[in-house]
Amino acid sequence: MIMTRIARMVMFCLIVGVLAVSIGNTDNVDPSASELVAKLQGPLGMYGNDSSLGEALIALGNDALPAIEQGITQGDPQVKSRLLLWVMGIPGERATALLLRVMSDSQEPRLRGTAIRCLAERPVTCPLTAKQLATLQQTIAEGNGWIAGEASRALARCEVLSADERVHPILARFQAEVMTPAQPHDRTGDSYLSPHVRRLNLYLRAFSYAGEIAVPYVRQAVKDAASGDVRKWLTIASGMAGDGQVTDDLERIIRENPDTSTRVEATRAYARSAKEAAIPFLLELLDDPAEIQDRFTWPDGSVGRGMQDGFRPVAGIAADELSRLGRNDLVLSHRRSTRS
Repeated sequence: MIMTRIARMVMFCLIVGVLAVSIGNTDNVDPSASELVAKLQGPLGMYGNDSSLGEALIALGNDALPAIEQGITQGDPQVKSRLLLWVMGIPGERATALLLRVMSDSQEPRLRGTAIRCLAERPVTCPLTAKQLATLQQTIAEGNGWIAGEASRALARCEVLSADERVHPILARFQAEVMTPAQPHDRTGDSYLSPHVRRLNLYLRAFSYAGEIAVPYVRQAVKDAASGDVRKWLTIASGMAGDGQVTDDLERIIRENPDTSTRVEATRAYARSAKEAAIPFLLELLDDPAEIQDRFTWPDGSVGRGMQDGFRPVAGIAADELSRLGRNDLVLSHRRSTRS
């Protein structure tokens, strides 16, 4: 009799526990977040006029994540990708973990690509599963040049991984991309860089994110480079990672290379290599006269943003780098002097 009562009590507790867990799972989805997600899945989400709704979703922080994760399981692929993009604005490891799950587990290439682009914009400080690491590395090795570049940026930001795991895949694909000529789909209307260099820029940014841990690997690759062109781009990559030994080589590229887009990337790398010592040469580059060489024109005859007549990209990047080094006062002073 006593055992029967105990058994009933145990069964009752189990039932209550299961119900509590079920209710808890339902409560995990914030009603206000669900309402915002539903609106974003409508016409506003389809046509991109959703900034106020997205900002409200971001303001909910982690409380918005269950509703977003639920929302990306159904509906139009474009809308789901837009919805996932709002996770980029939510800080913390829970949001990062959601992006990693989507990247490795989603069956939709567009959604996986969006997750990778979001990961490339944030530090990844939570552990990766073996599948997640393999997905990133495989995307770098086998994806098209653009998505592999985004995956390279994401991998470079995975701070919990070893230097080997982060740098080797990026370095191998970068060297392959250097030797891959521009493709028709590389044409882009909103960049001051040539199509090929615009693609290489993604990998160069990855070296910048990886920082000094990448320097020994890139230095060795420079020594082993199969051609002068590959050596030049690896030198720029080493500068982007903060290698102070390539400063003179980068200055020589900027002064002597005839390609404006190459000089733009070398200017970025020079500033990261020389740091505060770069300021005098960057000031000189504010007067660099080079204009964009490889223009893209839309069917209506207009040109892309940043590519209008008179735009001087080397001078513009020099100004950006001076500002990044905390010397925007010098940029403003230069502009005032040129106007007077």
